[in-house]
Amino acid sequence: MCIRDRISTAKYTLVTFLPLSLFEEFSKVTNIYFLVLAMLQMVPSISITGAKPMILMPLSVIILVSMVKNFIEDRKRQKSDSYENNSKALVLQPEGTFAAKEWKEVHVGDIVKVERDRQFPADLVLLSSSNKGICYVETKNLDGETNLKYKKAAKETIQLIKEESDLKSLRGEILYELPNPLLYSFEGTLHIGNSIISLNAEQLLLRGSLLKNTSWVYGIVVYTGAETKVQLNSSKAKPKRSIIEKSTYSQIIKIFVIQFFIGITCSGLGLLWLAINPAKKTYLEINPSANADCQAWLSIKLFASWIFMIVQIVPLSLLVTLEVVRYMQAMRIGWDGAMTSRRTQEAASVQTSSLNEELGMVNCVLSDKTGTLTCNVMTLRKVAVGRLRLGVVGCLLYTSD
Repeated sequence: MCIRDRISTAKYTLVTFLPLSLFEEFSKVTNIYFLVLAMLQMVPSISITGAKPMILMPLSVIILVSMVKNFIEDRKRQKSDSYENNSKALVLQPEGTFAAKEWKEVHVGDIVKVERDRQFPADLVLLSSSNKGICYVETKNLDGETNLKYKKAAKETIQLIKEESDLKSLRGEILYELPNPLLYSFEGTLHIGNSIISLNAEQLLLRGSLLKNTSWVYGIVVYTGAETKVQLNSSKAKPKRSIIEKSTYSQIIKIFVIQFFIGITCSGLGLLWLAINPAKKTYLEINPSANADCQAWLSIKLFASWIFMIVQIVPLSLLVTLEVVRYMQAMRIGWDGAMTSRRTQEAASVQTSSLNEELGMVNCVLSDKTGTLTCNVMTLRKVAVGRLRLGVVGCLLYTSD
């Protein structure tokens, strides 16, 4: 089976958006709670709204706002995927020349030419390069390391491919391991004529990495699309919950508990009042000679009525406000000129606004002494440790209250 070199990081499709969005929304405790209340409001004997689910209106607004936000953010992912899938790569044609093809049209076995500072369109086996079979790649998109990795083609392929015209007559078979997520592991053999050339991770060029300090390389495609190592290491997009959101839902659950106890207390006091004042309950349409079953039903009715009356203590508007504020923050981040890259002039892009409030927060600092030389350009601007505020102006450290 031929796997197209096409990727997708989106959470939804047109078919799955509605069911997956509803499932995601009703996996939240608050939405389940209000849905149950809406169903109970349709029971005439306990409803205080004339058997009309009035709470469905604010609940629908919350779910609709959240679904619209998720749809817009997923569209951003789809546009990013489309941009990458429609990027151009130089692929060898039968007549021996290279022609530009979209990445999604690249297939296993194609011979590709990649030029300096361009990304590799798929996982390739290095055949030759402008620097005697040697090239350098930057893998910061894969492992975060900015130091360049050294790659070298097999000696046999370097000798076979000295000019571009040699590629037209190249015939052979390549056998290699099945797709796996191990970034630094690869084994295979290249059969050209009577020669058997051993291949290893030193010849593997991974999708997502950049060619550096080398004019061009030739490589043969071995993994494409979802079978590339970078895709096998990437997990599907999952719903993300920030610290504030988790804390908010925790507080809402506490409010539910308080609401439950208020309902129990008030319904108990109501039953006590009815027992003390038997002559004053005619307007409540309660039969004084009710049996135990009717008393049990009365207690349930009183409890449900109190729950419906105090349902407003649950901050429904807070949930809508959180969604709207996060989305507006994401828009402002994209508009902020101070967050534009000076080198590429690209503005900051927010793929998901669920974690806006955690930007800049550091939970722990890890440090190693492996001796690796990197160039992570990070400048301390300001740091808060408890009540202490520290910042740097020029080379001076200052403290602010």
